[in-house]
Amino acid sequence: MNNEHSLNRQRDRAARLPRAGLPGLVGSALALLASACTAVDSGDTTSSGTSALVTVIDSPGGGPKHCWDWPKQRTTTTKRNDPIIDASVFAETWRNVMDDRGMGHAMILKGNQGEDVVVAETGWAVSPCDAKVPTAFKVNTQTKVGSVSKVITAVATLKAAEEGLLGPNQGTIDDIEETVWPALPARWTLLPDFPALRWSEILGHRAGWRKNTGVPLRERLSIWDPNTDPPRGVWNYSNALGAAGLLLFSRIDPEGMAEFERVNFVTTDDAYEDDFRARSMEAYGKYIRQKIFLPAGAPNASCRLEDALDNNLPYALYYSSDGDTTGLMGVDGTRACHTGGLAISAREMANVLYAIRTNWNVLTPASVARMEANFVDAAGVGRPYLAYDNSSTQYTGGTAYLKNGAVQSYRAQIVILPHGYYAVAVTNSGDVTPQTMQDTLQDAWNAAYIQQPGGILTK
Repeated sequence: MNNEHSLNRQRDRAARLPRAGLPGLVGSALALLASACTAVDSGDTTSSGTSALVTVIDSPGGGPKHCWDWPKQRTTTTKRNDPIIDASVFAETWRNVMDDRGMGHAMILKGNQGEDVVVAETGWAVSPCDAKVPTAFKVNTQTKVGSVSKVITAVATLKAAEEGLLGPNQGTIDDIEETVWPALPARWTLLPDFPALRWSEILGHRAGWRKNTGVPLRERLSIWDPNTDPPRGVWNYSNALGAAGLLLFSRIDPEGMAEFERVNFVTTDDAYEDDFRARSMEAYGKYIRQKIFLPAGAPNASCRLEDALDNNLPYALYYSSDGDTTGLMGVDGTRACHTGGLAISAREMANVLYAIRTNWNVLTPASVARMEANFVDAAGVGRPYLAYDNSSTQYTGGTAYLKNGAVQSYRAQIVILPHGYYAVAVTNSGDVTPQTMQDTLQDAWNAAYIQQPGGILTK
């Protein structure tokens, strides 16, 4: 993205925040710089208690002295007569904990037919201290979701297996048990620890992955030593799943892979890996858009939060707990979209979770069953395929699968709930932890649960 062109576009939007390029960041990494926080007049309040959006004017001494103190816009909608959940109890439990936390956040609970059960929106995506017309945080606000991105990488790998791209079984999910060796860039095939490594072994959150100059992945998968620094082993070193996103390159774009090998025949190892990563992520972004986001009803999901700005979509700046006016936009995530750079709204993420289990164009029932089962890792521990941190958590009514994410001051929590329900919560505030959102969602579900029906929605 051309920074000057984008800056001109940004200035043309009176309600948006000016931004400046940040030198030294990969690709077109950008930041939106916050203006100094001045005291401002608060807006009128509607009869429902929701703070109205108003044009903010400078008024030193006349309003809140800190952006965190600005009256927050709040909206809540609930579905009446839901057979599983008392929506009003769920919403009240959520808001009792979350309403006064952070700059802004949104939560959506979907039922097993994909319908909204609860939508709760609080605070600011772009605060009154950062724009003349602030932007409320909504479920359609684009935000980064951190390690929740890994769920998409796992689904993409399973999808590639279905399409016969990972092994000799011509489109069965069993191909995730094939070795990754045929997918390796040429120089990496010489590393002695890679030939026996299976795709399933890198479909976990913490299997460990570094440059080819670091400890080989196979070694880290085979050794469990908590006394090393950092600890080595399947579950104690982050971001092996990134390997799956990278290594899909030769499977989903063989022509691009051939071009990469041709032009990098005599480059240094570091240049070789850097170009491999860049080309791989470009192919990966196209693949997940076509195979996951479009059929799932998430057309605005992107590896770049900056795309929201360029496409006139609502987006969230992020705010740390250290000050009022952090107000930065997340940097370009194209080089790390597979591990933490995905930008997506809460609503579209909920659409994706629903589609994973219900839309055969995204995944087949066999893949869904496999991804929610466990495999035994090299340390002898059962781990879920779908990059969940803590699967098999017991909620009232059955098992829930959870994954959280944090990048910069963006936070996200997803929960695949019993009976085919789904919850997604996101925030732009560093002082709200994913654990807080996870605990609150669990408390809300347990408090609002009505009964267990005769069966659970299946494909």
